[in-house]
Amino acid sequence: MSRSWLERQFALTVVHLGREQVSIRRANADGIEAAVVDDGENRQPWHGAVDTLKALLDGGPVLTRRVRLVVANEFVRYVLVPWNDQVLKPEEREQLARALMAERYGSREQGWRVTVEPVRYRQASLAAALDEELIGAVDTLLKAKGSRLVSVLPALVASINGVAGRIPAKARGWLVAAQDARIASLAFCAGSWLQVASERVQGNAAQTLESMLKRDMARAPALEGGSVFQIGPAGKVPVLDSAWPQVNLQGDAS
Repeated sequence: MSRSWLERQFALTVVHLGREQVSIRRANADGIEAAVVDDGENRQPWHGAVDTLKALLDGGPVLTRRVRLVVANEFVRYVLVPWNDQVLKPEEREQLARALMAERYGSREQGWRVTVEPVRYRQASLAAALDEELIGAVDTLLKAKGSRLVSVLPALVASINGVAGRIPAKARGWLVAAQDARIASLAFCAGSWLQVASERVQGNAAQTLESMLKRDMARAPALEGGSVFQIGPAGKVPVLDSAWPQVNLQGDAS
């Protein structure tokens, strides 16, 4: 039994789908990437990224059977689902998450896939919504290459997974990831989520991030004096002045 056959069957290819760039990375192999070209047509925001992925795949990279898709925060919606001891079943929590999504973003996400992290006693849970059409389009491209989409991760969740166990249990502050001129942040205190935000950078990236942090502190005073933990792709989170302690945990997020 050859090593290449085993890698093809059991190794994992990670596809990163972003507004500005798409990449494909296999374990033990060089990755490939390409800038997204927007043709200007009035389509879904992610269509250009999917077209770019198709062009990359048509170029002939050998994929493994199993593929994970990491979707940029630009294409994801986030909310926090508050603890409610009367809403514990998965389907009930999803319904609550959908209601919160509609309240925050409007009804555009009705056809989106909503996932909620496992319930944690008396703590809010992070929920994310992704367009089912986006997931279906990528799945179709992969099946045409003989591969299977085994998991889909929002970029913020992938970044958080990448630093699991590296944040002190009693820490407070923000997990911050930046990519595609968008900043996503998850405020926390002693392991509990307090606020989640995702915003396009308007002008100065550092000012956009500072505005997000100040707004969170106004809503959750427990964040006062917290640190900004830089997660996600390296070199993307803007540097703030010394009033905001920053801890660099950046690196690959897959």
